[in-house]
Amino acid sequence: MIQRYTMKMPAGNKTPNVSAVSTTGLRLRTKKKKETEDVTDPLYHYKRASEDAKEDYERAGKRLKADTDESLRRASVSYELLKKYLPIENERAGLSGLGVSESTGIEAHNAYRKRVHEIESRHDENQAALDSAYKKERETLSNRYFDAQKAQSAEALEREGLERSAQNSVYKAALEVIKDEKFNSLEELDELLSGVKPHVRDEQYATLAYYVNYYKNNPDFIDRDRAR
Repeated sequence: MIQRYTMKMPAGNKTPNVSAVSTTGLRLRTKKKKETEDVTDPLYHYKRASEDAKEDYERAGKRLKADTDESLRRASVSYELLKKYLPIENERAGLSGLGVSESTGIEAHNAYRKRVHEIESRHDENQAALDSAYKKERETLSNRYFDAQKAQSAEALEREGLERSAQNSVYKAALEVIKDEKFNSLEELDELLSGVKPHVRDEQYATLAYYVNYYKNNPDFIDRDRAR
């Protein structure tokens, strides 16, 4: 993630030295989440981290522009002051009318344009560094999101497999009780059906209910000796 750099304005008109931009990976700020958001969903973390990265990038860009504008302003102020007081200083030194002022003025103007070019070039370099770091950060976040999504999908499949295995075991045990008439009364069948309902799939429950209803509708078919 793009770190906010600190920029200390040097004395005079020196170009600010921008610290190297670095990334630090996922960083989630403390934000109030919406009630409907699932914090276990990789998309939730991806969105939050992406928002943080964008905010840092925009904040760094604004700070860079502000510092560049300030450097340009200082360079301009220095140049204007030089133009204003240079003739006065030449006159005091007895150099007025010798062409010194004009020559020095041209040199000052060239130095000012060079300074402006340096400041703008440094800004472009730093902006390019910010853009590059932000692009890499977005790619990192995207990769982490997809990796987390794949891992979550694999875990979900594993949980589903374990759950289906457990459901099958409960279903087979209940079916054995019903078909082998290992019950003492129809009330026990109702209790059995009610007890297994949360632990089997819908189609399995429907099959068990079918057999239970069959016995309830045809009690004479129950082998009383086996039931006991």
